[in-house]
Amino acid sequence: MRLLRLQGCRVVSYLAMVTIVVSVWSSWASEYEFEGTINEKIFSHDANKVLTNKFTVYVRDCSWMIRTVSDVGKGMVQIREVGSTDGKEIHDYSKTLKISDVSKSGNLNVSAPTTLATFGNPSSMNLAIIYSKNMPVGNLYNDMVGHLWLMFASQCYWKSLDTNTTLLTTVYDWKTSSLAGQDLKVPAEWELLNGPGSLPREVRYLGQWDETNGFYKVTGSKAVGAVLVPNGFTFEERHASYITHKMELDKRVEAEVTSVRSVCSLPSLLPIPIGRTIVIDERLAGGSAHGGKYSDYMFTGSGKWPSLEDARKLAEAHRIHQLNLSSSEANLAHRPAITLIVMCIFLAGPPIIYFTLQRSRKS
Repeated sequence: MRLLRLQGCRVVSYLAMVTIVVSVWSSWASEYEFEGTINEKIFSHDANKVLTNKFTVYVRDCSWMIRTVSDVGKGMVQIREVGSTDGKEIHDYSKTLKISDVSKSGNLNVSAPTTLATFGNPSSMNLAIIYSKNMPVGNLYNDMVGHLWLMFASQCYWKSLDTNTTLLTTVYDWKTSSLAGQDLKVPAEWELLNGPGSLPREVRYLGQWDETNGFYKVTGSKAVGAVLVPNGFTFEERHASYITHKMELDKRVEAEVTSVRSVCSLPSLLPIPIGRTIVIDERLAGGSAHGGKYSDYMFTGSGKWPSLEDARKLAEAHRIHQLNLSSSEANLAHRPAITLIVMCIFLAGPPIIYFTLQRSRKS
């Protein structure tokens, strides 16, 4: 009887251990895709501005990539891909294309298998930013990628937080971006959908008087395999007005998920560089360019990013090219003055010589 009890206890302990392992594995080993639309309304005294992006979010374990498509006018769309595979380094890649070219590819609806490489080599210059950070914070006030990452792809970020953490980086504040260079942390409160390692249900960013300056909230959730995910969210950013003594609304974001898939269709969750690309590379900080914050260079992408060593060579070549260009421009700036002097000598020389000879003859 005692032996049976011991065996029973072992079985119960084993099952409990399996349950814990399965739970942790479900939290970490998640794989899914979101597709939908995100709208952002920015309030100002002059005029309110409304921006709309279509988006797809790809997640595999702790790797993620976010694609947005926005209409930039004049028959053009901007396609942007931001991704990370190690939680430390982020690649942000964007290109502008004609709507007609995108429509021919049948990919204007940012369907799952689409990558920027699908559109071939565009005639316009692409832009890429490579920086070291564990979350994507946009360099512009109207950026939407940070919202999408926080609510759809941040499960490993929450898992990695210390249990005593009460301060969070303001993912919605451009002053925290890589180029701005400030790591702003503020008091925060949050609730996750399904415990550690899951996506957030609510996140509140607080001010110095415990007022809520930024507030994320899911509008619903659904199970995708063993993972609970949002099917939409809202975000509001406010500030305390010294004039009205109230919290005034600066920005409101609404995201709606139109489809969720329990598989990640992309083999790589880093953007694929195609065509001529200008790169702002924060990994090369400390150099002589741009106050030592980053270096920039140009390369022709063929589906692969340059290694760190190659990036240094490209940045140095670009720096020398810029110096030579500045020197050439300086020489060109001096040429008009030299030309004017030569012309004056050429025009004034003969009369001076003539009158000098006349004087000498009279003498």
